[in-house]
Amino acid sequence: MVYLKEIKVPIESQEGVLYVTDDAKTADRLLQEDKAVIIYIHPANRQQDFSRFLFAVEDPEDLEPEYIQRVYRRQKGLPWNILETGRCLVRETTPEDVEDFFHIYSHPAITRHMEGLYPEIEQEKKYVREYIASMYTFYGFGVWTIVEKESGSIIGRAAMHSFAFSGSMPSLNTVPLRTAPATVGPRYIRSPFLFAFAAGAAASGASLPLLMQGHPPFLRPQSGISCGRPRSCTDNNNHPAWPT
Repeated sequence: MVYLKEIKVPIESQEGVLYVTDDAKTADRLLQEDKAVIIYIHPANRQQDFSRFLFAVEDPEDLEPEYIQRVYRRQKGLPWNILETGRCLVRETTPEDVEDFFHIYSHPAITRHMEGLYPEIEQEKKYVREYIASMYTFYGFGVWTIVEKESGSIIGRAAMHSFAFSGSMPSLNTVPLRTAPATVGPRYIRSPFLFAFAAGAAASGASLPLLMQGHPPFLRPQSGISCGRPRSCTDNNNHPAWPT
């Protein structure tokens, strides 16, 4: 007997459906109908071919709401919401964000220590689509978009990167941020946003070197680290202390 379960998924003001099944043919049919599907794996169906499906579980009756949301969003091409505070929403980047990025990156301070965007908007959108398919889908983290909730405006980017060092050095996660110079000042730097973001990163086992660029003097590099498509960033001298 085929296992088939429908799970209601609230998405903003709408409602979606995530289908859970243990049958490859049923899953294929749902996929062809553009449905979001998760595979229920158990000893009796391990000989079936589920290699084309991104998500599988062993206990479909004990799925957490956040996991259900993220599985549905990934398959429907919707960005994951990473963190929300009183002022800001950190979410995954979408191709629609790119035009705002071009405005932010037009300020010389943003690319002082980092490489800029591709010359053409469509080139950058193509890069973002490939990034979503590879980095987000397989790792679940990367470069994210920061949105000011009150205005709905994109004000910058944040990222978590994992770097593997040779020898005895452990892997290192960084949480760099890039913000729009004209829109973000000390009120964001001192707000609970950063502390909540740092706490979220720490909860995942990350260490927290921060790189912020764009609004002197509060958004200067604090250490020689890099993010995105970086240039060398090794000037560790003459930078102000982190504001408190």
